[in-house]
Amino acid sequence: MRDPRAAEHGPGGWCDLKRKQIVVGAGLANGQVRTLVHEIAHALGIGYAQYGREQARGGRQVTLPCCKVCRLRDGSVAEYCSYIDITPVYA
Repeated sequence: MRDPRAAEHGPGGWCDLKRKQIVVGAGLANGQVRTLVHEIAHALGIGYAQYGREQARGGRQVTLPCCKVCRLRDGSVAEYCSYIDITPVYA
């Protein structure tokens, strides 16, 4: 889910476990993917205690296949989705 409250220079997104939502802010695709992967880790129960921010930044680089789909209806954006295969993270 994209949300304008995810500030450009603040948190790029968040994981809301109670609502079962991951929110990603607008911005460059690379930043959105990075934020989404980070928040997916939180959704899977991986926290900073088990896997700190420094360890996450110093880890290996993984390429994730992804695409964005924009569906138009009556000349307006009706749906905008990002699809990301996170399987390579676990390889």
